[in-house]
Amino acid sequence: MKRLMSSIFTHYTKIVSTMIISAHKINVWLLMPALLILILLDITLRNLFTSTLVWSHEVSGLLLLSIFFIDLPYCLFKGEYLKVDLLYNYFSPVGQILAQKVALLCCFLVSVFLVWQAFVGVQDMFEFEETALTLSIPLWPFSAMIAVSGALMALQSLVMLLQIEAQNE
Repeated sequence: MKRLMSSIFTHYTKIVSTMIISAHKINVWLLMPALLILILLDITLRNLFTSTLVWSHEVSGLLLLSIFFIDLPYCLFKGEYLKVDLLYNYFSPVGQILAQKVALLCCFLVSVFLVWQAFVGVQDMFEFEETALTLSIPLWPFSAMIAVSGALMALQSLVMLLQIEAQNE
């Protein structure tokens, strides 16, 4: 039974890691270059031709929002989240484990709340056909992306909690 649980945990960890790394690669190879190109194009048009893209500010904001939310699970996966090492290093080993568990549990709860709130946003945006101000693009896909990102962060939080439990057995 223990072997089966270990195998399930290993597969679960691999699947979650693959999804998080894939989302990060989309960020690095698609969204970040698109944001850079859009900003450079807007700066060039503004400085050389005294013209601008009316929609560039709004689209760059949506791209920046997407980049931020898509990489949240990756930061958690890499352990590059904010923790106060100054205090953490003074904790006993048991205190450090407890602090990690509390932090990951809070991260899981925030992620679940984020998914729920984004899902409600998707429903509202879809129902009221909300679009961007300067372009006629629907906004609900951005809220759906936040829900997916929150779900990945919740899954990663569970992976990390289970890893702590496995290390302490």
